[in-house]
Amino acid sequence: MKTLFYSILLLLIQLCTTVKAAEIFPLPTKYPNFFAILGPITQGDYKRLVHLTNHIPYGEATIFLNSDGGNAYEGIYIGEYVNKKGFTTVVTPIDKCYSACAVIWAAGKNKVAYLPGAIIGFHAAFDRRTREQIGSTNAILGSKLGSWGYSDSAIAFMTDAKPASFNYLNRENAYMYGIQYINGLEIDTYSIQDETRYTLAPYDVVSGFYNALSNADGDLAAAYVIPEKRGIGPFNQTNIYRFYSSMKRPLKVHNITQINESQFRVSYSFTKTKTQCNGISTVTLINRDGYYLIQSIKANC
Repeated sequence: MKTLFYSILLLLIQLCTTVKAAEIFPLPTKYPNFFAILGPITQGDYKRLVHLTNHIPYGEATIFLNSDGGNAYEGIYIGEYVNKKGFTTVVTPIDKCYSACAVIWAAGKNKVAYLPGAIIGFHAAFDRRTREQIGSTNAILGSKLGSWGYSDSAIAFMTDAKPASFNYLNRENAYMYGIQYINGLEIDTYSIQDETRYTLAPYDVVSGFYNALSNADGDLAAAYVIPEKRGIGPFNQTNIYRFYSSMKRPLKVHNITQINESQFRVSYSFTKTKTQCNGISTVTLINRDGYYLIQSIKANC
């Protein structure tokens, strides 16, 4: 077990420079049936995972996760598939798994978390259009969690935090709510020398965010933003969907220029009604434990 997991850690480090957006792929190791889901979870990821893993027998695949979340429905679909296939889910040290990603982790037949290094954050599922916490999406999520064997108190823990906040898994609340998992740090006594780092480069964070806006995908756009600002003001998923889905001409990015280490200038255009917006924005990023996320945006239109 020790050799297996730390071989994977080293391989993921080698892959970090190639990940540009949400990726689902097999890990090129001598251990078969190891896969990674990296980056924002988007529509179509369920089909991609099924295509890659449907031939694998029950209980014989392991899914490594590192994602800020994304499309809630897609996370539920993937979770249901992972659970029915009996796959193992893993969040390695210093990696993060928020929102829809946390749902996928929770669906694992066997769940591995390298606590306290691994960050696993739960909150309520919100309909991408209405953003209602108590609605169809959250009801579906609660039902699925129940079918996966979680108690009412565990389901409440996983679904009651507001969109801009999270309930973070730790040893104490896992025990309190009966969330059973395998702690990788207790299995492996080998001292961790390296950390997995398969995060997006700053440019790709900015590019991915504006690509999500052009597709009116509020869930995906919010996944590129620091967690405490998701669901608020211009980073509200419903506001993004309503504004950008009603364009006469969708948003088109013309140029992205790096100003300094943490800022980018983006030129773009869109037509909302009759007048075309020729916009320029300044996007400020922040590095959170090695991961780049959008902290603020100043734009003229």
